[in-house]
This record gives sequence, C-alpha cells and structure tokens, in this order.
Amino acid sequence: MIAADEDVDVIEINSIRNATMTWEGNNGVDYMMTGAGPQEPFQLSDSGDITGTFRGHKVEKV
Repeated sequence: MIAADEDVDVIEINSIRNATMTWEGNNGVDYMMTGAGPQEPFQLSDSGDITGTFRGHKVEKV
C-alpha cells in the first residue's frame, strides 16, 4: 500500500515500465527487482491509499 500525497500520483505509478525497484524488507534485508511494472492498474481508494502489485524479474538480495 502506498499513501497518496501531493507528490504521489496513481497515474504516474501506472505508467512505470521496466523500472529497477529497491526496498528494505521487514527483516532488515535489502532487495532489488529489475524490469518492474504494475501487474494490473493500481487503484486509489476513497481513504487515499494506493494499492496494487508490481511484477518483474526475479527478486534478489542486495
């Protein structure tokens, strides 16, 4: 889930293609996924949360 803000736009998120994504998991380990894009269009709820799933190449520890 992504919190919508003035600098976070669901339209821009849905236009992401072939991106490299990095994040820190709850276990403190950093991960990376290349070739990422939305699996289905992300949705903006009435409460202001943006939900969706990215898909891409196999996730690797970094």
